Amino acid sequence: MTEIKDCLPEGARKHFIDLRNIRLEAETGKYRDRLRELRAQLAARNQGRSGWQEMEEWKYKEELWDSLAKGYVEDAFETCRLYDIELTRPLCDCLVKATSDLLETQYRQALQMQAQGGADVKIPLAVRQQGNLRSRKITPQIRVMIEAARVEDEKKRVAIGNEARMKEVPKKRFSVGRRVLKGIGSQPGTVTSVAEGPSVLGEYVHEIILDAYPDLPQKVMGCELRAVPPLDADLSGVKQPTVHIQNSNVANLNLGAQVGTINAALQTISGGDAAQQELARAIEQLTEAVLQATLASPR
Repeated sequence: MTEIKDCLPEGARKHFIDLRNIRLEAETGKYRDRLRELRAQLAARNQGRSGWQEMEEWKYKEELWDSLAKGYVEDAFETCRLYDIELTRPLCDCLVKATSDLLETQYRQALQMQAQGGADVKIPLAVRQQGNLRSRKITPQIRVMIEAARVEDEKKRVAIGNEARMKEVPKKRFSVGRRVLKGIGSQPGTVTSVAEGPSVLGEYVHEIILDAYPDLPQKVMGCELRAVPPLDADLSGVKQPTVHIQNSNVANLNLGAQVGTINAALQTISGGDAAQQELARAIEQLTEAVLQATLASPR
């Protein structure tokens, strides 16, 4: 016989056993109270023992077994939650088998106790003729209950995993006026506003205006956007052209003085709109290239 405790990791079994014992005491107490109350009512009416009473008492016994079977499964789930035990399919299959074994064992023990004259209630003849019909009815309900718990646990773990992976990915938040490309189609547009905080999914919501649809602002997640690459970024990895300045009057330029003038002009331009900012970056790159070429060229 497979017991429910055997389905759980060894380190979690003691906690389950404690829960099981608490439930057994509580449910057995309720059963005895119901049985005592029924017998007291019949005695007060001076009614002798009847077939109806026998069936009613046996119904109480079956309801006790049903309650214990479902309750023990709930105790197993509570133990799994406490110890963060995944409700895998093998574990759930084990719970189904252990619960079915429990119900069959309870019925066989009731037959043995009745044969020995020690049963608290008698099994009616009609029940004995049908066999353990109650067990066959309750087992599918328990199977559905276990499968529902397994699916819910699986969904929860998938959601936790997705959330963890999302946190690992750097979130994008572009400033207002930034030129961006949207989606796999790389549609160019401009950011007009951005949320102060992330959404439920951890992404920042941007409002952008696509160049192709200037009158239709769109709400877009940061993960759908990427910055417009700087000029010549598409030449990354390709041998860049080299500027050679030698044997000419250009080589005699005082670049030190000119660089200062250019930088001052760039600071003024960079304070303008997006187009002026792009122009400033382009001039800055050109200036650096010319300066590096001059320094590297032989005099």
